[in-house]
Amino acid sequence: MLCATCKPLDTPIECVKKDALYKAGDQIYVVGKVTEDDLVPFRSHKINLDGWAELSLEDFLNLGFHDKSRKDNLRVVY
Repeated sequence: MLCATCKPLDTPIECVKKDALYKAGDQIYVVGKVTEDDLVPFRSHKINLDGWAELSLEDFLNLGFHDKSRKDNLRVVY
C-alpha cells in the first residue's frame, strides 16, 4: 500500500493497532477494524483505506473522520 500512495519502500512504518492501523510519515493506513477512538489522534492526517480489507466504507464515513474542507483526506487504496 505504500507504493500506491507514493511512499518510498524504505519509509518507516509505525504499528498503531496490530493488524488494523499503521502510520507512515504523515499518512494513516487502515487495514482492519478500527474505532473512532483509534483515529482521534490522527484527525488531521490523510487516511488510506485498504480496498481489499473487509472494511465497510459506509461504516468508516459514519465515524465522522472525513474532513469536508479537505476532499483528499480519505482515499481507498487497492
